[in-house]
Amino acid sequence: MEHFSSGGEFAAAKRKALQQYEKIGRPWCPALKTYVIFSRDGFEHLIRKHGVQRPKTEQRRRFRLIPCIEKILADSASVVSHEEKIVGHRIKIRGERIAVKSRAHFWIFTNKRGGKVIKVVIRQFEGGEKHFWSTYTKKPSGREAS
Repeated sequence: MEHFSSGGEFAAAKRKALQQYEKIGRPWCPALKTYVIFSRDGFEHLIRKHGVQRPKTEQRRRFRLIPCIEKILADSASVVSHEEKIVGHRIKIRGERIAVKSRAHFWIFTNKRGGKVIKVVIRQFEGGEKHFWSTYTKKPSGREAS
C-alpha cells in the first residue's frame, strides 16, 4: 500500500495530474471519428465515484494513467468495446442541480502499456458529445500477459 508523508505531497500530485489532464484538451479519436471532450466531470470522476471520494491510493493510481489516455485513444491497436445503459446523473436547470436518468453510451478502450492493461472510458448521453469518463488498470490474465 502506498503512503504519503504529508497531505501536501498528495495535493501536489493532484495539482500536477489536473495540469496534465487540462493539457489534453479536445483530441481527435479515430476509432470514434470525432473529438473527445475532457471536462471537469471526467477529472472529478477520477477522484469520486457516486459522490464518494475514492481512496487516495486509488486516485494516485488513476492520476498516473493520465499521460497514457490520449495515446490510447489514438492507437489503432486499442480494442474498443461498447455498452449502453440507463444511468442516473445530475443536470443543471436554471442553476439548480436535478437528478435525472438518461440513456448513456460507453466506449471502453483497452490497451497494454508498460506491462499493464489500461482501460479508458468515453461516455456519451443521448444527444450529447462524447467525453472522457474514466481510466483504470486491469491486471493481465495469463492469456493477456504473453
